[in-house]
Amino acid sequence: MAEEKQCGACMSPAGACACGKSPSRRTPLAFLRAWIRLAAGFFAGSLFSRQMRGRLRRFWAGNFRRGYVKRQLARRRGECGQCGVCCALGITCPALRQAGCCSIYTTGGRPRNCEIFPLDEKDLADVKLSGGACAYWFEPETKAG
Repeated sequence: MAEEKQCGACMSPAGACACGKSPSRRTPLAFLRAWIRLAAGFFAGSLFSRQMRGRLRRFWAGNFRRGYVKRQLARRRGECGQCGVCCALGITCPALRQAGCCSIYTTGGRPRNCEIFPLDEKDLADVKLSGGACAYWFEPETKAG
């Protein structure tokens, strides 16, 4: 049976494509979208999947949505209690000590993902689902008007 070709840009069947790109030329972004869709289907509904999506979301925001990060960090209140739960969301950080504390927290060498955690209420929910309680909280958003 012949394999049905998909558009490399929008991932729809070649005959139904509205973007006009060739189905044989798959863009890197389309490849990434297809891989994420495959991985999301494989881990659908699992806690690991939710934690990895959060990690990817924080990476994307930290590198490409700097305005959003700045607004969210301005709303964030509290101080890190160094419980270590956020360091074990999805994949355990190699800098996490046996006692649950970060070995690079005060050295200034933390990755951007760690510096901006928690970025929003979704991150606090992930910590809660993992059995922890984050010491941070967020002020309600104010609507500019």
